[in-house]
Amino acid sequence: MTELGSPRPDIRETQPLDPSEQKPKMLNREQVAKRLPMYGDKKLLVDEFDTQEGIGMYTVREEDCDGHSANEYEEIKLFRGVDQIEAAAQTLGLKFLESEPDSKAVPVFRSTEGTKFGFVFPGETMIIQASITSQTRNSVKGNCEIKVGD
Repeated sequence: MTELGSPRPDIRETQPLDPSEQKPKMLNREQVAKRLPMYGDKKLLVDEFDTQEGIGMYTVREEDCDGHSANEYEEIKLFRGVDQIEAAAQTLGLKFLESEPDSKAVPVFRSTEGTKFGFVFPGETMIIQASITSQTRNSVKGNCEIKVGD
């Protein structure tokens, strides 16, 4: 379970969708970046987001895995567990922002429970299913499941 909390007042607000635009089913990386402007290109871990299903997709790049292993293990390229959690948190944040289209809140990751990791390698695409399980004025809790491949 992942928890997102309300931002401190000094954190930059997100950009709500323009009401004149029809709500797209799929957000591309550029549209995701507009919804999550605090990450910048290197830390944005969602390439596409299905607004109706709450599914994020991210294809792991070689540079995402640099520096994870050292010495004789340097050739092993593996997407770190902490980055898997971050991708899940970003996807849950998008799910929240889609459920509250007028919100200017900034989703902030605060905790995780029962976390398990799988192996994810460069070139593989993570499919991240996010669902909101509870919500209060200052907090959203949800579940995320990451699948790789078929």
